[in-house]
Amino acid sequence: VFVGYADGSFLLVRPLDDPALRKRFNAPPKSNFLVQSSVQIGTDGQSVGEYLFFNADRKLLERRDQPDYRFDPRTRPWYQSASKTDAPQTSAPYVFFTTQQVGLTLSQASSNGQAVFGIDVVIDQLASSLEELKTSPNAQLALVDGQQKVLAYPDMARVLTKNGDKFNFKSINELGRASLTQLNALATDKGKVATFDIDGREWLGMVLPFDVWKGGDVRLLVTA
Repeated sequence: VFVGYADGSFLLVRPLDDPALRKRFNAPPKSNFLVQSSVQIGTDGQSVGEYLFFNADRKLLERRDQPDYRFDPRTRPWYQSASKTDAPQTSAPYVFFTTQQVGLTLSQASSNGQAVFGIDVVIDQLASSLEELKTSPNAQLALVDGQQKVLAYPDMARVLTKNGDKFNFKSINELGRASLTQLNALATDKGKVATFDIDGREWLGMVLPFDVWKGGDVRLLVTA
């Protein structure tokens, strides 16, 4: 979770529950959160970078100067798109600045227009969460947006395609899972169980709202 300011300052808080991230940041043994801070000073655009490590009780364990951490949020697409409107924005998938993970950014400007707040969603972590929700070996789950793009699926190799420096999501029809395609085509009411037949086998399906971010029209498709 983070906030970028109109003067170019930036503050981000990330959990340190991933061993790979702990190793990347050389986190202190008992730390639970990392705060990344990049503060603009003066009028020449210079910035001061710091990493601050906290435990679960929000006690500061280490404050580390990070002179190579120079990050101006105003240059990032998520800041630029959100600063032009009052509506929440969802970015296209891209590689995150610090961790080099592929993900999405959800962002919205503050009421006074002097800051943009955001949440980063790592695609692989979202896909792993869907895998854990499967109730049976034949169950299929997919997170789909209003443009019929599959944002998350347990096997992201079937969904995410790379074109140069850009990433694209396949549509639900391109995913190649007949049960999910048919459920999506039924346009059933959210929360209502649908039944349908594919090659002599009966399927149950349900469309659930995924209201973690207003304005995104994101739905969770579940079939078994």
